[in-house]
Amino acid sequence: MQVTERHAVEKGCDEPECETMTQLGLKIARSSSKQMIGRKQHASACSGGVVFIHGGWTFDGKTRDPVGGMYALLVKSNRWVSLGESGVCRAGHVCCCDGERVVLHGGEGPRGAVHGTLHQLVVNS
Repeated sequence: MQVTERHAVEKGCDEPECETMTQLGLKIARSSSKQMIGRKQHASACSGGVVFIHGGWTFDGKTRDPVGGMYALLVKSNRWVSLGESGVCRAGHVCCCDGERVVLHGGEGPRGAVHGTLHQLVVNS
């Protein structure tokens, strides 16, 4: 299994949905972030009132390849949190979350390469 590491986002969260985020080792900022740019063929998973969204193709015209951005939507407060770049640029892949980890599998990468790899999001706080 390939492991992708990233650093935690800021610190402090007083919303109930943040428990799922902290179980993953994430500390999120109190200030709200902008809604993510529209995308297609992204992957998402929901756990503990948090929807995790990864990758896909964006509609901003900045790239012709899939992106690796990871976002979280805190459902109850309708608050978007950018978790940064995962280092895994994919579209048409799958994502699941068990409350302790987020796992990505497969999809299409840059230059149309099809992948069957498994990536676990590991967060360093």
